[in-house]
Amino acid sequence: MRRFDYFTGARDTWRASAARRAKQVKLDHGTDAMNYVRDRIARAHWTSFQRRRWSYIRRLLERG
Repeated sequence: MRRFDYFTGARDTWRASAARRAKQVKLDHGTDAMNYVRDRIARAHWTSFQRRRWSYIRRLLERG
């Protein structure tokens, strides 16, 4: 059975791809990574999956 994941159309592996993206953002933007992620969240539509994904990436960056 497929696990419900925020929106029904999301892939099962979106968290793993978000973790890879978080590492890439950290490498590309260094100390400015959180500002970049905040900008991406601000540009995403309130109910979009991309907002959920970038919020998850922000959490990963905060954890270190």
